[in-house]
Amino acid sequence: MHTGSGSNSGAGLYLAGGSFTMNGTASISSNTAQQRGAGIYVDATTENVSVTIGGTAQIYQNKSVETGGAIYIENGATTSATITLKDGIKIPYYTLTGTNATTYAGKNDVYFNGGLITVSETEALTDTAEVNVTPASYT
Repeated sequence: MHTGSGSNSGAGLYLAGGSFTMNGTASISSNTAQQRGAGIYVDATTENVSVTIGGTAQIYQNKSVETGGAIYIENGATTSATITLKDGIKIPYYTLTGTNATTYAGKNDVYFNGGLITVSETEALTDTAEVNVTPASYT
């Protein structure tokens, strides 16, 4: 999934319910969202969602005007997303310069908003893995 733009949320992938697995050498890159979740928008507001990312998969150079350039996770009051990160995945922070730096707050980070998020390791992350996570608030 490469070079999606113009979407409010989920320019690369919009997931509302069900499950999504990304592994091997798959990548989601160079997407732009006018709101949130340029790479992947996970909508768990009405039903549970499961996302698994492993292998040497990469999510990179995604940017959103608000938050969650790589992945934005929205939970409901009684539903939630389960995110499983494993192996040597790469979700590197995207350093923007000039006008892009002031326009896009979501610089390829993983952002979760409310509810219960479980980041589990069914298989340990390797020492080459790279992930930047931003919660809505720290408790």
